[in-house]
Amino acid sequence: GAAACVTPPLAAALQAFASALADPHGNWLAAVEMLLGAAGPPPMSLPETLDVVSALYTHKLRADALASAAGQPPPTLHRFVAEHFSIASDSGAAASLQHLVALVGSVRAHTHAYEVLAFARAAALLPAAAPAATAEA
Repeated sequence: GAAACVTPPLAAALQAFASALADPHGNWLAAVEMLLGAAGPPPMSLPETLDVVSALYTHKLRADALASAAGQPPPTLHRFVAEHFSIASDSGAAASLQHLVALVGSVRAHTHAYEVLAFARAAALLPAAAPAATAEA
């Protein structure tokens, strides 16, 4: 079945992703970054990316309302994105992670669009800034 399609890089990323989600302060983005580029799906088009971002904001508003009604603090947008993809797929954990990789790759590919850049910043999906070459001097 689907397990036959799980490559060693995907298996390692799945394990890292599951561990990060189990920890409230876990770095799930590091697991996603393991699959970006050649190992991951190609970026979506800008219109597709905007549609996904819009849908995520809609789902986040609903989740915030439910958390508020339950007397709980809402999750951060960064945490919500990971949790949304971890439970939103009926096709299994590997497919969920691949969808999340596609989103992160697409968001990073389309930061020239203000709406995507604003989402990327709010959800903390941009890569960590590389240290400047002159920082050691």
